[in-house]
Amino acid sequence: MAVSERRRSRNWRFADAGSRFDNNPRVAARDQRPISPTFSRKIVRCRRCGSRIISNARRCPYCSKSVVPFYRSFVFWLFIVGVLAVATIYFVFYFNPVSAPPVAGGANQPIRVGASDSESTVKMPVGSTVDCSDLLITVISARQSHVSNDGRLIYECTVQFYNKSTSRVSLLSTQWLMRTADGALQECYIGKTDDGVSLSSGVEGRQLSAGEVLTTKIYFAGENPDSLVYLINPLETENSHNISWDLGFLVTVVTEPSEPVVE
Repeated sequence: MAVSERRRSRNWRFADAGSRFDNNPRVAARDQRPISPTFSRKIVRCRRCGSRIISNARRCPYCSKSVVPFYRSFVFWLFIVGVLAVATIYFVFYFNPVSAPPVAGGANQPIRVGASDSESTVKMPVGSTVDCSDLLITVISARQSHVSNDGRLIYECTVQFYNKSTSRVSLLSTQWLMRTADGALQECYIGKTDDGVSLSSGVEGRQLSAGEVLTTKIYFAGENPDSLVYLINPLETENSHNISWDLGFLVTVVTEPSEPVVE
């Protein structure tokens, strides 16, 4: 009876009617099909005025206030994206220091061990040791060992490293080059010999802990070797402080056989 009286009143609102979610059900039978797809939605209450409204409404039809949570609004997520973008740019440009080019063995000028101050570290004899800040580097021996699968001579250099620092030191094969007699620079050889043996540098990716000693082999392929070059800075091939060992003795001089003397 109370529902019928409210329906006759001119001030009757949809929010005054009952629903299946409270103790005052609607007059229409539940088995009947809804008049509109809108009525198939859930009935909720406005958080501002308390009126019952359709759940998919964005504004309350009675108080005209938004009923969409702030975290579901476009402006809120646009603000979040803007804050994240500004924070990312700030951290990239202000908290990511520009690192200097890698300099293995430090930046100090290398010193030839057991030699006078006037002796240079360029084209030293094989067997010489150089103190390069964190490393003691010695080229123990060099010889022609194999032939590559494309017919070039392969030279094997035995090198010893000693890490005298208190921290780990990385070794890179890109710091080693072989200079030929014509001035060309050859990188470390990685490949197979003519008999199928795989060769590669023993320094690539190696790290020496404090006080560790490493003796390994480095291979080069070319003709007429002149010197073995160690780049203090792998990004600078032409540096007056680069170290080199003389390999000129590896060049084999072929002499023509003398004609037999006929008596």
